[in-house]
Amino acid sequence: MKSIIKFFTISFFLAMFVSCNKEDKDPRTIRLVRRIDIYQSSSGSIDSNRTLQFRYDEQNRITEIISVDEYGKSESGFFSYPAESIMLDGSNTYTLNSDGFVTSMTEGEQLKQIWTYDVNGYLQKTEYYSELVSIPTTKSQILTWENGNIKTELDEFTVFTDPPSVISARSAYEYGSLPNKLASMDFGRHYVGVPRGLYGKSTLNLPAKTMLTRYDGLEDLVAIRYEIDREGYPVRIFVKESGYDEELRVVIEYED
Repeated sequence: MKSIIKFFTISFFLAMFVSCNKEDKDPRTIRLVRRIDIYQSSSGSIDSNRTLQFRYDEQNRITEIISVDEYGKSESGFFSYPAESIMLDGSNTYTLNSDGFVTSMTEGEQLKQIWTYDVNGYLQKTEYYSELVSIPTTKSQILTWENGNIKTELDEFTVFTDPPSVISARSAYEYGSLPNKLASMDFGRHYVGVPRGLYGKSTLNLPAKTMLTRYDGLEDLVAIRYEIDREGYPVRIFVKESGYDEELRVVIEYED
């Protein structure tokens, strides 16, 4: 369960870095997130693991994310908006295409990520570049879509040894009837809370289950359930991974 908590914390912190106007062209209008609390159930009690707070400029774009852990230690990420790009902490630059989709991320002069979309604006592939003990490595995520929702995700990790070593993992998604008003592509992936248009089109519905086939071949089932407010926006999200008694709870507060 700790791995799930780390996954969702990093997902929030890295991906949720820009916001749209409240009068979004999408009929499912976007409400700005004020605060996210991430909790883990342990021995019958609820212990807060992390709180994320969001600050915006006059154009409703996120300028700062403040992350506070359960021990009170805080750190911030700061965002600025040069022409056709987004900059994190003055060093990581996210380049946007003419449709406003993120296409690449560089750290200084080094290319770190590339995003590819189809002609309809659906994200198809994400590529990551890094070094593991001075050995070049890449990771790619390839998506398939069905009825406006992500159906599968194939993760491939390549280490450029001689010969190259490739391992893969797969995720398959099932959806309920709740419309996706989180303005994200999929809570089960990396983009919860990300405003529409940043990584292409959003999924139509919120996911209910994710079947993960890990690199070692073992399978994990992640079940996701929601509590929504009167306007249909999720205010509590519960994530349960097979094999664990603990449940991850995410509480979302929106701006008025």
